[in-house]
Amino acid sequence: PESVRDLDWRDPRRILVTGHSKGGGEAVQCAGRLQYINGREITLTTFGCPRATDRKAARWLHEHIPHRRIVHCADVVTRHPRIGAKLQWSIPPSIKLQCCYRHFGSLIYYDVNGRRYEQPPGIFTWADRLKARWRHLGKFGTAGIEHHSMPTYLELVKST
Repeated sequence: PESVRDLDWRDPRRILVTGHSKGGGEAVQCAGRLQYINGREITLTTFGCPRATDRKAARWLHEHIPHRRIVHCADVVTRHPRIGAKLQWSIPPSIKLQCCYRHFGSLIYYDVNGRRYEQPPGIFTWADRLKARWRHLGKFGTAGIEHHSMPTYLELVKST
């Protein structure tokens, strides 16, 4: 179909939207638009997706679309963009919702040893990411990017 409106909405099957990296961010936006336009059953799966929406939209999306976020511990892309994260104190409350990006959905997290965790606590992922940084200390600038590749994600998913 050339546009969202060209889809055959009478088809009862659900729609699976997926993407990796920037495509994951675009998949979030696409799934939200599809859900908002028609309310059809949408399932979203992203790999190494950056933060793609604000707090208000993330809350709405979380209520309406099941989303599995697959994240590798050393992938730096999943922690960006950070706009507003350090300067929130200087941003007026009316603007905060529009500038501070958020994730939503259920987290499937692969640790530094390749083990899979579903919805691990934040303190666990924080500590594990520190371990990953320590392991890659000598690889300036490349460690977080090499773990962001789709082949790395496919390898992790196949192994579990």
